[in-house]
Order: sequence, then structure tokens, then C-alpha cells
Amino acid sequence: MPQGGVDSDESARDAALREMDEEIGVAAKLVEVLDETEDWLYYDFPSELKRRMGGPYLGQRQKWFALRFKGSDNDVRLDKHTPEFDAWRWAPLETVPRLIVPFKRPVYEVIATRFAQWTKV
Repeated sequence: MPQGGVDSDESARDAALREMDEEIGVAAKLVEVLDETEDWLYYDFPSELKRRMGGPYLGQRQKWFALRFKGSDNDVRLDKHTPEFDAWRWAPLETVPRLIVPFKRPVYEVIATRFAQWTKV
């Protein structure tokens, strides 16, 4: 689930596609945008993480997109840019909240529910 910031000259959708390419090496032409959250979702960083990070970091505000991948497993290239991940795997959407760190879990539960319709297509 690539994540990142939105640059001042781009839309949230464009940022999502850019981050996908930067983090997992998948080009925008290999996905179809199916849906997006109407609102932004938030989570707070735990106190210990805030202390380690320093600075003004409190949490994240995110807009999520459901994408259909039209490529092959070989199109996922973690080494295309500076690696941010060392491994990847496919997982059913409904299992993803159990795989994420606890402080992000409520957001992933919302996403799993909101985008569940696309798992049946």
C-alpha cells in the first residue's frame, strides 16, 4: 500500500499514481483507478514514535484509491527507484488490517470495508 505526500502542483490521484511508481515501480499505465475515498482519513502516530521522529509530526492525513492492476508480477519493481520496501505480496483486502501496525489499523479497516465491492469484480 504505497503512501506519500501530494506535491503542490498535483492532484491526490496524480500523487497516488506517482507514489505507486516511486515505491513499487508500477507505472500508471498498468492500473485502472476504480474508486477513491470521498473524505480524507487520519491516524495519529503513537507518542513513542513522535518522540523518535522529532519535529512537528503528529500523524497522517490520507486519501485512498482502489486500483485494478493490469500487469504481471514482473511489473512490480521494488528496485526501480531508491528502495522503500524489501518484499511484497498479494493479500486479500479483508486480511490487510491484520497485517498492519496497530496504530494504522482503524484506517485500514475503513478501507477494507469501503473498497470491498471491488474485490468481487
